[in-house]
Amino acid sequence: MFRNIAIRGSYINREFCHVFLAKNEQALSGCRLQDGEVVGVYEVGIQDAVNLFSKKVPAVKAAGISRCGNQYTTEEKIIRIEDTCNWRERCEVSNYYLNVMLACRGFLRGDEIVRF
Repeated sequence: MFRNIAIRGSYINREFCHVFLAKNEQALSGCRLQDGEVVGVYEVGIQDAVNLFSKKVPAVKAAGISRCGNQYTTEEKIIRIEDTCNWRERCEVSNYYLNVMLACRGFLRGDEIVRF
């Protein structure tokens, strides 16, 4: 669980973000993206993600799908920290994304995951 406060001018968003980890062998092409919420889903190797969010590399290559209307497109792209949602708060202030990636890596190794 992550407590998030994002301030954009006079707008203040306070929320608790709950993160759940589960293995899923389904290919990204089998995903159906929720209209109005998700326009793309991309896959990155876990160590590449750890390296990105620990600032060891400036960018990583990702493969995924995106949607425009009812059409899905497979694509590759380069992702930088600045491309992620609320990156300042979640990368520079709290290290939220790095902590999530470390928890994912531990989960995949079979480690016990504790709250962060």
